[in-house]
Amino acid sequence: MKALGALLFAFLLPGFCLGQPTIRLTGIVNVLDRRAAVLEVTGSRPPFGSIPVTIILGEHQRQGDVEVTAVDLAQATVQARFHGTNCSLTLTTTENSKGYPVQLANVPLSAVLKLYADLTGLTLLQHPELLEAKLSITSAITNRPALATVFAAALTNAGVVSIPDGDKFLRILPAAQAEKIQRIQIPARDTNGAGSAQEFPAGTISFARAKLEQAARIQAELLQRKFDPQPSRLNAKDIDLQTQQPLTRAEVVYALDVHFAWRGFKMVAVDDKPARLVPLDE
Repeated sequence: MKALGALLFAFLLPGFCLGQPTIRLTGIVNVLDRRAAVLEVTGSRPPFGSIPVTIILGEHQRQGDVEVTAVDLAQATVQARFHGTNCSLTLTTTENSKGYPVQLANVPLSAVLKLYADLTGLTLLQHPELLEAKLSITSAITNRPALATVFAAALTNAGVVSIPDGDKFLRILPAAQAEKIQRIQIPARDTNGAGSAQEFPAGTISFARAKLEQAARIQAELLQRKFDPQPSRLNAKDIDLQTQQPLTRAEVVYALDVHFAWRGFKMVAVDDKPARLVPLDE
C-alpha cells in the first residue's frame, strides 16, 4: 500500500449546488494514489434522505445522483454532477493550516474510520455502541504509519480506542467501555475443517448496516450449515464490516463471532442440526 497523500478540507462556495437537495464538500483526499472527494449529501431519493450522509467518491465514481468528475489537488477544486447539475466546489483553508497534507474539520466518525482503515490496512471490527462523533484532524505528516498514529490519537481524544487483534484486525471500541468489552469471551471454535483456509479477496466481505440475521445466515454458509433464524432473538444493532485484506474462511467466521458476541450472542451448530444464534451464557 502506498502512502496517504494530500487531504484538504473544503467548503461549498455560495451559489453552487444549493437548495434541496444539497451537497457540501468536506474534504479532498488522495489515498493510495486515489483522488477522492469527501461529500456531505442531503437528498430526496435513495440512497440519500433528509439526514445528511457523508460519502467518499473517487474521480469518475458515482453514487446515486452524485458523481465526481475531477479532483484537482493543486487548485483545491472538485468538479461534480449532482442531480444532473454541474457543480464546482472550491476549498478554503486557514493561514495556519494552508499547505498541510491533512485537514479534516467536523468529519463524521464513520468517514474518519474509513480513512483510518486505509491507513492501517487492517479490517476494523467496530463495536455497536460507538457514538457518532465529528472529528477535526490537521497534520503535516504524510508517512502512512505515522499518520495512522495521528488518526489513532484523534480517535482517542474523541472517546474511541483502537486495539490490535492479531495481524488482520483492529477492534474499535468506545473508550468508556473498552475494559469491560475486552473481557467478553469470544467462543472458541474449531475452524480447521475442509475449506477453512479458503481466502476471500480484500473487499469481498462488505456489510453496510447489515441485519444480524443476514450476517448470521452468511456465517452459517461459511460453516456449511443450514440456519435457524429464531427472529425473536435477533433484535440487535446492525453490523458494518469491510475487509481491507484477504481473509481466510476461518478469519471471516472469527470476525462475525466478535460482532455476535458484542451483541450478546454466539452461533452454535450441534451435530447435524441447523446453526442458530443463542445468548452467550446459554
